[in-house]
Amino acid sequence: MEEVPNIISTEDLFLIRDVLVKEHLFCKKIHMYKDNDTDELKDYLDKVFKCHKDNIISIMKLLD
Repeated sequence: MEEVPNIISTEDLFLIRDVLVKEHLFCKKIHMYKDNDTDELKDYLDKVFKCHKDNIISIMKLLD
């Protein structure tokens, strides 16, 4: 079995960048909507925000 090289292809890097951009945009939108909604919805949006923020952090750790 071949060993996987410890590099990221240009194509993979573009895909990772797209995921990070979308996660970041989603976090910004959640933050914006959270300020205009009921308390119940704010709690839910806080959880969703944390989930996407954690996704960004996890991806960045993988790249480190």
